[in-house]
Amino acid sequence: MMMALAMVLGFTQCKKEQPAPQDDNEGVRITLIVDGANNNSKVNVDPQGHTNPNYATVTFEAGDVIYVGNNGHYCGYLTHNGTYFTGTINDDDLSGADYLHFYFMGNKGTTSQPTSVSITDQTVSYPVISYAHSEELYRGAGSYTAKLKNYCAIVKFKTTDIDADITITGMKNTVAVNFGANNAADGTGIDHNPYTPGQTNDGKITLHRKSNTERWAILLPQSQVTTATASAPGYASASAFTVPAIDNNQYLTNSDAGYGITMEAVPYINTNFTVASGITVKFSKGNLQYQGTNDKFRFAEHQYDYVGNAAGNTAPSASQAAWIDLFGFGTSGYNNKYPYMTSKNGSDYYQYSLLNESGKYDWGVYNKQSSQNKIENGGNHAWRTLKAAEWQYLFNDSGRGSNRYLVANITVGNDHYNGIIVFPDNYDGSIGSYTYNNSTGGWTSVSANDWSAMEALGAMFLPAAGYRDGTTVYGAGSHLSYWTTAVLNGYAQGYRVAFYDNQFDAYNLGYLVQGYSVRLVF
Repeated sequence: MMMALAMVLGFTQCKKEQPAPQDDNEGVRITLIVDGANNNSKVNVDPQGHTNPNYATVTFEAGDVIYVGNNGHYCGYLTHNGTYFTGTINDDDLSGADYLHFYFMGNKGTTSQPTSVSITDQTVSYPVISYAHSEELYRGAGSYTAKLKNYCAIVKFKTTDIDADITITGMKNTVAVNFGANNAADGTGIDHNPYTPGQTNDGKITLHRKSNTERWAILLPQSQVTTATASAPGYASASAFTVPAIDNNQYLTNSDAGYGITMEAVPYINTNFTVASGITVKFSKGNLQYQGTNDKFRFAEHQYDYVGNAAGNTAPSASQAAWIDLFGFGTSGYNNKYPYMTSKNGSDYYQYSLLNESGKYDWGVYNKQSSQNKIENGGNHAWRTLKAAEWQYLFNDSGRGSNRYLVANITVGNDHYNGIIVFPDNYDGSIGSYTYNNSTGGWTSVSANDWSAMEALGAMFLPAAGYRDGTTVYGAGSHLSYWTTAVLNGYAQGYRVAFYDNQFDAYNLGYLVQGYSVRLVF
């Protein structure tokens, strides 16, 4: 859609119909005929709609407003009725020494004098900003011609794969409309630029999404912006990137020029959870996963994602390309305790607390290639596994509030996931009507809207991913087990958070040889 090097709205004619007004206050009736007015929406910037490939066609729709100026004054506005623009303008100050000036602002203005227009939202529609003065000086009754030209530019931003709306802050996107001297006739026939871009770097625009890696905007003329900030829900903000200087009618697509946006998904839920007196943590955005062929960890893309009975969990190995997410105790890769271990011999696994030996048996701490953790989308954070006492505090301590968790079946689109929703400290329970902290009930159904609202508040979801015994997965979707750092000394057992058979226990014993889920914090 965006292929033009220059854009022209099309030829227009302005006809003055003059049923002699009874007094100056009635004004004169102006009709502006726009070619192709019945075609498409005003925001249909279509470079193929014009026979000259250097131009793009922008059409209008009923209700659009064009403002009229003359002799340095705002005279009134014309409204599109589905066929043409019509309206009454005040002739108190109409002067034959000046043109008629026409302003189209993509309906971002009002029906009062448009002294300024703030462009903030380009998600639904592009703010096409256009201007022209009549080719002839105002001479009373008769026909006028004008060619509305765009005073903005089409810009493509290439981005990393981002599946959320991107908002750019720092744009000079406030335009002051001046009906004064810079619009006056000077005999040269040159269009005077009627727009003065605001110089305050606090403007915001939301980019229109062509795809997850391609975004578009229509920007007003401006000098180069070198301190723009891009933000998107669930992603780390990209600060101080450059947006190039914008000229009228430009078409910019080369992200190498400095307007590519690189943003990494935030690897954590941006909420603090208290897990002990004076100690708060942030949870990873999803369960830990591992791939044998590349020997790397990652966090699941969504909180509710789990592998279940898929190939990785049922055939884990060093040569397995599929991802796994059920791990025997302490299988960080340190000291030959590999994430893909399936041995049923308890002595093959680490039998002491993960806090021992500087935490190297902890998945979030150890990396056998370097001193940094190797969670590929984990950022530079000191990830670790929660202690058993911390899990207990999270679920059971009243100091966190009275609405701490909910054993739930959440709805996401057309899918449903069993698991436990853990709420931030002092959550007030205002979303829906649910029974919280129920450790013996079944799965409580939570609607898609309610879960979305809970997640927006920072709620954490632990999916019921099942457990693995050898190469067999049991209870995917109905059984929940998450490792803590603790073991039962002298026995091949470790402590876990568990929910099965409608029973919840934040301090439950499991077997070191079995594969349980891992959810890390920092």
